[in-house]
Amino acid sequence: MFIRPFASGMTEATYNATVPLVEGLLGLVALFCLFEAVSMMMAGALKGAGDTLFVAWASILCSWLLLVLPTGILVMGWGGPLFWCWAFFVVNGFAMFLVH
Repeated sequence: MFIRPFASGMTEATYNATVPLVEGLLGLVALFCLFEAVSMMMAGALKGAGDTLFVAWASILCSWLLLVLPTGILVMGWGGPLFWCWAFFVVNGFAMFLVH
């Protein structure tokens, strides 16, 4: 359902290769959304309590150490697959879930 609008012009082989990849990526997105929802609520509660410095530093450090740098190394250094790039979003979301 989500792929069909983008499928025009795709060959049948490309479409059949894309479907499993998109299914895996959407699974990662669903998992990320669970962690992100809780993280956003807890970060909002901490900011509302006046602890903005901790939230800012935790977000900056988690994002750079668990998302930006590993993804950059994976893509630029090893030409890593798309699935693992998205997996780093889940790892970052889980870390933010734990930290906040």
